Amino acid sequence: MEVSTRHRSFDSVGRQVGKILTDIARDEFIGTSNARIIVRVRDKQSNYVAKGRLSFETDW
Repeated sequence: MEVSTRHRSFDSVGRQVGKILTDIARDEFIGTSNARIIVRVRDKQSNYVAKGRLSFETDW
């Protein structure tokens, strides 16, 4: 999935990446023992400028 937004600072980008990761985790990790989410951020020229990653693992 690709979403386009504009941010004025890298701090703002970091907060948005964190929000996206936690929103997806809340909706998708239910009943899952292992999962990984990666959010990549690109600038106007399509260069990657940031990446957020969240892994979830349950061990019994």
